[in-house]
Amino acid sequence: MEALIYLGKVNLYWVIFYVCYRLFLHRHTFFVWNRTYLLVSLILAMVLPAVHVPEQTPIVVQSNAYIVDKLPSYSSIPSPDIIPPASSNIAWEQLVLIVIGLGIAFMTARLLHAFRRLFQVIKEGDVVPFEDHILVLLPHNEIGSFSFFKWLVINRNDYESNLDIVLHHEITHINQMHSCDILFIELLKVICWFNPALWLYKHSIQEVHEFLADEKAPNRERYATFLISYGLQAPIQSLTNHFLNSSSLKNRIAMIYKTRTSNWLLGKYAMIVPVILIIVLSTASNTRLNPISKTIKEKAILDEPSKVIITKEVPSDPKVKIKAVATNETFDINVVVVDELGKPVSRATLLSSNKAPVGKTDENGQFQIKGVEADSRISVSHVSFVTKRFVAKKTSDSYNVVLIRNKTMLEEVVVVAYGAATQPEVTKMSEAGNPEPSVSNQKMPEFPGGEAEMYKYIGRRVLYPTEASRANIQGRVFIAFTVNENGSIRNPRVVKGLGNGTDEEALRVVLNMPNWKPAEQDGEKVSADYEIAIKFALEKQLP
Repeated sequence: MEALIYLGKVNLYWVIFYVCYRLFLHRHTFFVWNRTYLLVSLILAMVLPAVHVPEQTPIVVQSNAYIVDKLPSYSSIPSPDIIPPASSNIAWEQLVLIVIGLGIAFMTARLLHAFRRLFQVIKEGDVVPFEDHILVLLPHNEIGSFSFFKWLVINRNDYESNLDIVLHHEITHINQMHSCDILFIELLKVICWFNPALWLYKHSIQEVHEFLADEKAPNRERYATFLISYGLQAPIQSLTNHFLNSSSLKNRIAMIYKTRTSNWLLGKYAMIVPVILIIVLSTASNTRLNPISKTIKEKAILDEPSKVIITKEVPSDPKVKIKAVATNETFDINVVVVDELGKPVSRATLLSSNKAPVGKTDENGQFQIKGVEADSRISVSHVSFVTKRFVAKKTSDSYNVVLIRNKTMLEEVVVVAYGAATQPEVTKMSEAGNPEPSVSNQKMPEFPGGEAEMYKYIGRRVLYPTEASRANIQGRVFIAFTVNENGSIRNPRVVKGLGNGTDEEALRVVLNMPNWKPAEQDGEKVSADYEIAIKFALEKQLP
């Protein structure tokens, strides 16, 4: 979001600066000043958004009260599962960034294609190196003469008939490094392709380049006549300083005959200073773009509901006692609950510090808690997930809570070759190995008849594979599965297997289990994940 704000401000400043140029400066014959203005304004627009104007705060003087100068500052550092703040604008911001990125890719490809065409033209001619430039003589007249950095490209007709005039004009472009200006604007157009002001900037600066080169002509009457009779043939390259361009010919002729602007009008360029000041004062970046944390002293001075004041008591004892008085207040927070895949978790119960339910999330996984006190501990509970907790801080009013699915690990079932399974004591543990706090509105799934019946069911139906028995294969097969809202077994999968038919046998028995009584959250049926270990052991090696 901050990058988009910065980009928006830069483009706004370009528009303002260019409008000022068109209104007040472009008709002047101060060509060097105009070129400087256009280039400097492009750079200034990228710097001004980073300028920060400090906020002015009133100073409150009280006879018996002193503002706190230094107190420990506290900040909420959430765990990776709790990501404040949650923003509903993420989707459109990403869409805007994707569109900008596609435009940048297109403009980059377009610029590279222009370079490729340019150097293809240069390779077509005969190269004659000079001290201050490289002359390229084209064998045809398909394009007009132009210059690009040190390269001065002249077609056959100009070489045979107009060499002196064209050469003098294009060398001026080379000596004044006009190609640097064009390339700079082209690079800006790659990033900010959507701003038409950059296209106008390029047209204006190319126009100024031609005025500067035309100004060096020794005889303006003869030179203007030559331009008119030369014809209107422009080169194909947009990166170059070409000798003749039909779109600017009329302005070039008019500027050649124009009376030089009086020097006292140079004061117009000083108008950029108040323009910059107005821009900085009205739209300069605030703390959103310059994240400078406010101290408690600043917060105490500001007219806010929350204040921290030190009152000074002067008793008879010469020592001074200091007493801190702080006001407590409540605020509202927005909570968004999602799973590991980013999908919203509905009907998740939010509990306050005293374990009292304060509400549950809607179908979008959202809920607003009103009247929360600072530093309150909020728990997010769901029968299918591990409970998460976070601390509500006054500095943040939105929280993203990522819940991890609670894969309950059942006690292992031992399958002995030629024997029956044992039925050990049942103990349910969470994924972390700690019993989860029970919530009255949550019920875990239940096998028909209870867990003891489940172990009997598995023990009676699992058959020790002959292949595994012959290969002396023993060990544990870990099977994960989901009990869905209807109580059916879904998505059984081998977490860790043994092979030789043991994995397939364990999956077969788990998948064919009868329907469970599904888990419940706030009286509604939900899915829950389980994991069970089935141990395959040969009877002769049992202790």
